[in-house]
Amino acid sequence: MSSNDVTGEWMVPDKFEKREEGKRELRFDNGDRLLLSIDKSLIPNSGRGLFLEYLGPRSQLYTTHLMDLGVYAPIDAQGIKKKNIMELKNFLFEQHPSEWSYHANFTGEKTKENLFGVELDQELFYDVTKNSDGRLHECAKSSLLPYANESTPEMQRRQRTLLPNMTPCFHKDGTLHYIILKDRAFLKNEKTELLVYYGKEYQDVRDRKEYEISEVSQEKNIFICVHCKHYWKSSNPDPLSEGYISIRKSISSFSESQVYEVLQYCLLYPPEPSSARRRMWWLVEQIRLYCHQLLYQQQNGVLPDLLLTKIEEALLLYPRINHALDLQIRERHQYLGEGVRMLRGDKWLNGFIESFADDSQNIYKVVFVNGDVDLFHEEELEDCFFNGGYGAL
Repeated sequence: MSSNDVTGEWMVPDKFEKREEGKRELRFDNGDRLLLSIDKSLIPNSGRGLFLEYLGPRSQLYTTHLMDLGVYAPIDAQGIKKKNIMELKNFLFEQHPSEWSYHANFTGEKTKENLFGVELDQELFYDVTKNSDGRLHECAKSSLLPYANESTPEMQRRQRTLLPNMTPCFHKDGTLHYIILKDRAFLKNEKTELLVYYGKEYQDVRDRKEYEISEVSQEKNIFICVHCKHYWKSSNPDPLSEGYISIRKSISSFSESQVYEVLQYCLLYPPEPSSARRRMWWLVEQIRLYCHQLLYQQQNGVLPDLLLTKIEEALLLYPRINHALDLQIRERHQYLGEGVRMLRGDKWLNGFIESFADDSQNIYKVVFVNGDVDLFHEEELEDCFFNGGYGAL
């Protein structure tokens, strides 16, 4: 997700007070009191949403200033991740953390050069999910801010009441806040759903969730965002942008230091779900192959002892001893991530087995390197497995 550049001074709460579960009161030094709560969203099929209720003292709140609702992220150094680590985590948990993370692309003035000891002059992502399972961590839940739903340009076109009234914005200290926009009205004791627009960078998530996102312009298959006025092409989910084929491409560009970072992350935070741990095992195997075949090619594929030790330790994390589900997943997912080579038309194409299309029927989805996607029964794949190595696929 991306943040917006918003100019002007912020009104900052001088007190946050947690009410019962799912409610949080904010008090400002001018006397304004806001109650944040979680309730059923007004947007169809969107589950729960974030609501604001103005508690007074006036009969109506009209925002003449930007009003800060608090820090969305990060809350500690663990919530700041480099690109390679965020890619790893998204892969392990099948892109779910990406629904909550922000690309920390600072464009304005900063008052700090580091945050929680992490330098801010590099490509970073703010993550509010647990390393163990990719779900929202408790601090993020208690802030209530991640429950805000998006109002896309298409939603705004259809229903003007769904205009965003809140936006993500970076503070000068590097933290990301959610703030209420100027010129928004809230009646006393009346709940209003807070809506946000995440911008162009959220498109992959919209595609996975099959959101309708934007308003068609005159040019065929070109979309214009009515909020930020940016143009981009109509975007169906890109099969090459995530999953096994995508992370393998990322691995092929890892530097030595990035390899060590990824292995260290796996050793420190092995995922709890068996399917994610199996993906971690597959990834570590791919790193081993990449190091032998490409990264240490000039050393005849001989890896440093420390690197070999970390790889071996990481591989031993799966399957866990006496862990029945790990053993089941190892058997059931044995083909996921495997390379295949097939004749497609008049060309031979390489690809990867990405997922089950029908688990009960042993039908798999294969993504080819040219972006083609097709479904195959397990028996059709048995003579097509292909381990081309790094530099071949």
